[in-house]
Amino acid sequence: MSIAITVELPESVAEKFGNDKKDLSRTALEAIALEDYRSDRLTGFQVREMLGLETRLESDAFLRAC
Repeated sequence: MSIAITVELPESVAEKFGNDKKDLSRTALEAIALEDYRSDRLTGFQVREMLGLETRLESDAFLRAC
């Protein structure tokens, strides 16, 4: 089960992220995952699950890159 969240941005702000809505959604999802991981609200496993990553190596690489 998953929950959809809608975020409204002023057009002038949204333009800074480009025209691809899918990329914007992914960027927002990654930012939330990273912030909550750094704040100890999410575990590495939960970040992996949230981002749809298949392996721990992928989630570790994501967290190291940020």
